Amino acid sequence: MYKIYYTIGYGFNHHYPEYRRWLMRVNLTCVILLLAFLQIATAAKAQRISLSKKNASLTEVFKEIRKQSGYDFVYPKDLLKQAKKVSLTVSNVSLDDVLVKCFEGQPFTYKVESKTIVVSEKKSSIIDKVIDYFSAIDVRGKVLDENGDPLQGASVKVKGSALGTMTDKDGEFFLKGVPEGMIIVIAYLSYKSLELKASASMGVIKMELSTSELDEVTVSTGYWSTTKRLSTGSISKITAEEIGNQPVTNPLLALQGRVAGLEITMPGNAVPGVAPTIRIRGNNSLRMSSKNAFGVFALGSENDGNYPLYVIDGVPINSTPVNSQGGSGIGEGFDPLSAINLESIESIEVLKDADGTAIYGSRGANGVILITMKASARDTQPTNLSFNVYQGLGRVSRKLQLLNTEQYLAMRREAVTNDGNTVNDLDYDLKFWDQNRFTDWQELLIGNTAGIIDAQANISSGNSNTSIRFGGGLHKETLVTPGNFGYARISTEISLSHTSKNRKFKLSVMNSYGVERNDLFIGLNGINSALT
Repeated sequence: MYKIYYTIGYGFNHHYPEYRRWLMRVNLTCVILLLAFLQIATAAKAQRISLSKKNASLTEVFKEIRKQSGYDFVYPKDLLKQAKKVSLTVSNVSLDDVLVKCFEGQPFTYKVESKTIVVSEKKSSIIDKVIDYFSAIDVRGKVLDENGDPLQGASVKVKGSALGTMTDKDGEFFLKGVPEGMIIVIAYLSYKSLELKASASMGVIKMELSTSELDEVTVSTGYWSTTKRLSTGSISKITAEEIGNQPVTNPLLALQGRVAGLEITMPGNAVPGVAPTIRIRGNNSLRMSSKNAFGVFALGSENDGNYPLYVIDGVPINSTPVNSQGGSGIGEGFDPLSAINLESIESIEVLKDADGTAIYGSRGANGVILITMKASARDTQPTNLSFNVYQGLGRVSRKLQLLNTEQYLAMRREAVTNDGNTVNDLDYDLKFWDQNRFTDWQELLIGNTAGIIDAQANISSGNSNTSIRFGGGLHKETLVTPGNFGYARISTEISLSHTSKNRKFKLSVMNSYGVERNDLFIGLNGINSALT
């Protein structure tokens, strides 16, 4: 017994300093972890928020809180549909205080877990249910149309709940047990929906007709105008806002991809001012255009039987490309619409079927494109001035990977050797050409930077009876090829309108003038030959 006791006691005393050091390390680790947890908890409580919102959605408030605190919000997708608007103004307050104010009066509750705030539906207690039962009201009302007649079948629902009903033949409705302060939503087809605060007697509620987009859009057939709803023909309309945003010389190029059935094709060697090929619902004639060996329209064949009819402010114009008898500089012909200033166009309508084009007879067999120019608007403002400028640059984005001089000569010598021959006078590239010269023909012929600049200015003035508008534009483009080649256009227009005081006499005058300068060559055949 003594020996055993002594051995244990001796062993304990012998290792006591090491055991004590181990125990101190454990205690120190626990203290550090405790301080870290306390610091995290203190940091969470120390989040300071500053907000100022009025009638904001709960989602908007959540985004701002997340931005300032870094806390994420988690909630079901459809939960916040029942949320009420939030109005609060706080400055440098704690996160808990902001959350309490946000959820005050809301049918939700929240729980903070780490850096996440979980939002869930508030479960009503027995006391809340008793209070809601005694505070619920019965809602009555009557719904009338715009003429004051009863509106039967209108939907009447409590927002955020399944409680709802329909109006009877007299336009009256009754909802039982609606919680006080809830929102009543009244809706009916072709009428604007109404949201009203629930009350025991809502009285007479008059609905307003909603204006459909089909009634707002007005389309023209050239000789009369109608709404999109009443139009029976296939008519597509592009407005000035859509046209003006496109950096193109031809106004019809702004229609690419915007009008179903309209095919606009640019030639492969297209340069500024070249005429595109326009087709509405495909080819309708066997009379097709043909070109000679130089890529120029053969004499007389420019009268393609598939071009649509162009009508500018009621005046038909020739839609075929413009060519001189000796062959123009542009292989595809000049575009007849390129002289029109895009800023002067109010809208473009495309008539595609027989119903829309019947008024034009056989001339509209291939479709009709109506171009309406901007008129001087009657305005009480004395003067209105607008000025728009844009500038751009262009380069060839991808080029062929070509051999340099050393690689080319090595390939040629290997080819001669593989044929079992030696270099002779017929191998002029190996015997007579400069063996140390290298010319990057792609960089030389199409390596320049093309520029484009467009400037538009308009001024208008008038009153309720008389108005005048004057505008001008400058458009200039250059090519990526060497030399002083380019395209420039200067255009002006003036319009004047007057209406008598009794509105029985109306006078409109519009005049436009455009000058084009085109220094371009016939396609890119010369460049293609040089590169190949």
